[in-house]
Amino acid sequence: MNFFDYQDRARVWTRWLVGLYLLAVIGIVLAVYGATLATVAHYGPAVHRFRPSVRYHADSGTWDGASSTADSASLWHPELFLWCAGITLVILLSGSAYKMAALAGGGGVVARLMGGTPLPPGGGDAAEQRLRNVVEEMAIASGTPVPEIFVLQEESSINAFASGHTTHDAAIAVTRGAMENLSRDELQGVIAHEFSHILNGDMRMNVRLMGLLHGILMIALAGYYLMRVTASSGSSDRRGKGGNPLPLLGLAIMVIGYIGVFFANLIKAAIGREREYLADASAAQFTRNPLGLAHALTKIGALAQTGGRIAAPEAAQTSHFFIADPGVHTWLSFMDTHPPLLARINRLDPTFTGDFAEARHDLRSAAVPPPLPDAPATSQPAAPASARAQVSGLADRVGATDFQSVAYAATLLDAIPQPCRQAAAHADDAQGVIFALLLSSRPDIRQRQMALLARQAPANVYAKMSFLESQCAAVPAASRLPLADLAVSALRYLEPDEYRAFRDTLLALVAADGEVDLQEFTLLHMVGRRLDRAFGLAAAPRVRFTTLAAVRDDVSALLATLAWRGTNDDTAAATAFQCGWNVLDGGDAPTDAAACPLTELDDHLNRLAEAAPQLKARILAACGACVAADGHTTLAEAETLRAIADALDCPVPPFAPDIVE
Repeated sequence: MNFFDYQDRARVWTRWLVGLYLLAVIGIVLAVYGATLATVAHYGPAVHRFRPSVRYHADSGTWDGASSTADSASLWHPELFLWCAGITLVILLSGSAYKMAALAGGGGVVARLMGGTPLPPGGGDAAEQRLRNVVEEMAIASGTPVPEIFVLQEESSINAFASGHTTHDAAIAVTRGAMENLSRDELQGVIAHEFSHILNGDMRMNVRLMGLLHGILMIALAGYYLMRVTASSGSSDRRGKGGNPLPLLGLAIMVIGYIGVFFANLIKAAIGREREYLADASAAQFTRNPLGLAHALTKIGALAQTGGRIAAPEAAQTSHFFIADPGVHTWLSFMDTHPPLLARINRLDPTFTGDFAEARHDLRSAAVPPPLPDAPATSQPAAPASARAQVSGLADRVGATDFQSVAYAATLLDAIPQPCRQAAAHADDAQGVIFALLLSSRPDIRQRQMALLARQAPANVYAKMSFLESQCAAVPAASRLPLADLAVSALRYLEPDEYRAFRDTLLALVAADGEVDLQEFTLLHMVGRRLDRAFGLAAAPRVRFTTLAAVRDDVSALLATLAWRGTNDDTAAATAFQCGWNVLDGGDAPTDAAACPLTELDDHLNRLAEAAPQLKARILAACGACVAADGHTTLAEAETLRAIADALDCPVPPFAPDIVE
């Protein structure tokens, strides 16, 4: 199953989840109505509280002439049903809507709810620096933005989770116990597990489950509140057969709510167990070291007292987020959100016998080593495989992180000069990094850009950019986008007004020479797209197009731009365009295809971002075939392909092009 299959599966699960939620809503409404009906029938004269026009006749046990409360006619009272349904729906739907709105801010919302504190770029102790290094390597390797990193400082157990709606608002949270007790290989296995959840769309499902469950829980809480308040305030109210009916009604509603929560948790557990096995297998594939994650899970089992236990009171509602059971025991195995720990370890390490003695010894002697010194920069990092093979199979590489990509990402990061990497870790200095990467090699244009920056950029940013000018020029070509990725991670910490000023300056800097080349387009698009979402200037796209016919013009413009900007030979460009179009299997190719200005390409990409997952797979496969048609790939073409994939929310691992420029 590839990235696009996972996206389709996530959409199917979402439809099932919504369907089950609607069934739960209907069931709860009917159950509340039935409980209200039974309570009112038992407390006969009190029925006027719910429907003044209905009177109970104690001598005959009927309502307004009905022969009996057991009679079929007496079981349907529209006005009473509307009151019950209305109040129940308001509580249930408003509870879910409130929680979903609260979680709309991205993965950081869940991390903060659990007591997580952000790990600021460039700061922290040795354990925190090591965590950041591992997360950054995995993000570069998978082609995703570097997620926000949170530390659960008060949690001594070994646990972690990923949360968010998309790769653009993802967050990873790790307990202090995991940071201090796991080796680097073990920590890498844990982080790789969480990146599997990010790439497979599990995070979004987890967030939706959390929101929907909250609405059902609100029914139970409303019943509890009704029972407590009416019992204390109306104990002297004695009417009819047994007195005040509201406490009994509140108890019934509370029970109904918790029954709903039970079945909702059952759904959560069924989905969660399958995804944990999948994430374990993906982590082993990413790192090519299944023992790393296996040993991390073994250490969790060795911590007899704490394990993966989370002390935060919100652990119950977020139990399905964590890599290990946070200690929310149900006493019913089929309600557990995680598979048995021993079964997970045995899948990764078949030789494990269940003896945790060695892991306990490792925990007693655990110590976090200091970060390794940065490797010296190289002129060009070694490629994991041939560029043409990777480009022509572009669609297959989406979301398909592997060991070679992880190792290559580490090489790319090591090739960045230390001053640049340190600057990219701080919001103000990161602005200087982006500006320095966009400086033209032409002296006249560069002078114009420097004058513009002196006027528009803050003084401290301009000073840092001037200092980094020569350092960024020394960054190997293949490491420029990874450096920009690191800078984007820090730029999230800008104030909204600061970001808008930075954005305006960035656009002016690119426009200084009157045109936009592929390198500028790639960097500007990736930086702007990611940060615009972070600062609320752009929304995540929704699926609108499922057929090629709906986006035919957009695809034609995209392929023509790749074909004609990759060569000056019209015949070769036409051949490349046809190669791409053939992969689409979309009938006859347009005869009027022509490259569009890069400033217009954004509009086409915005429409294509609203295509269905499998249609995106065809579009990316066509782009790869178009670029690979001439037998080689330039750096500009390779980075443009990654920018296109990023625009379609399809993370692509880095690949080294055959440099022919």
